Amino acid sequence: MAAPAGGIAALLCLAGSLALAAPAPLRDALGRTVSLPAPPRRIVSLAPEVTETLFALGLGDRVVGVTQYCNYPPQVARLPKIGGFTNPSLERILSLRPDLVVGSRGNPRQVWQALERARVPAFAIDPATVAQVLTAISQLGALTWRQAQAAALVSSLQRQLQAVDRAVAGLPRRPRLLIVYSLAPLWVAGRDTFPDDILRRAGAANGAAALRGYAQWSMERALAARPQGMLVVPMVGQTPDQAVRQLRRAPAFADLPCVRAGHVYSLDPDLLNRAGPRIGEAVAALHRLVALLARGK
Repeated sequence: MAAPAGGIAALLCLAGSLALAAPAPLRDALGRTVSLPAPPRRIVSLAPEVTETLFALGLGDRVVGVTQYCNYPPQVARLPKIGGFTNPSLERILSLRPDLVVGSRGNPRQVWQALERARVPAFAIDPATVAQVLTAISQLGALTWRQAQAAALVSSLQRQLQAVDRAVAGLPRRPRLLIVYSLAPLWVAGRDTFPDDILRRAGAANGAAALRGYAQWSMERALAARPQGMLVVPMVGQTPDQAVRQLRRAPAFADLPCVRAGHVYSLDPDLLNRAGPRIGEAVAALHRLVALLARGK
């Protein structure tokens, strides 16, 4: 039996009211409880990964300020800059009249405290793994009243990651890669870093897993680790190809078998370092390199 027209209308009204209901208060990475009584209309971002997430949630037209390091998507180039990640200008932030500021736990504590004193709603994220990125996206979606968009984005990323998981299961081995951030002195990414998590999700083992965090390493330790490949992160102003050539020409690395064999790779550093909505792309791109190395190509 068909439902009465009035009943259908009532159900639609109820569904609409539920969709517009204010999200529950959220606890951010600084331990503060944050909620918004209405969808934000003027958002300032204090971190590149936050900017990317806001745009991925369809909030680009509401972002009114970003850091000087925010460069993706290309539309952010036209937005006002509020300074850097470690030195954002509170004066510039407040001049933009934001009704929400979103940043990272790594932003200066005094900025968060000043925003609190100014009664500007502010929310900090701190994803350190691929799984935590998905959680952060869901949180920002709920905070900005974009739950449906966040759910769709998370679902899409999960499908990308699951496709890589299936490909990783078919690898003949998990090669050891060393993630290099600096050549002289040698700085690498050890365990418990975001690149380490991406590396493992892509099907490789971290050649510097004996270290925790980002650390300086000796060439003797690097040689002893016997990495089967090197993943060099481009410096500011370098392209991935330039970074590869620089490492391969460095005399200090000439004795590494993987360098002699030409197993030196690089990626866009923003993909590797930003804990944002391009993680699926990052894991997939790194897996393509890992698969070549695992199969001896």
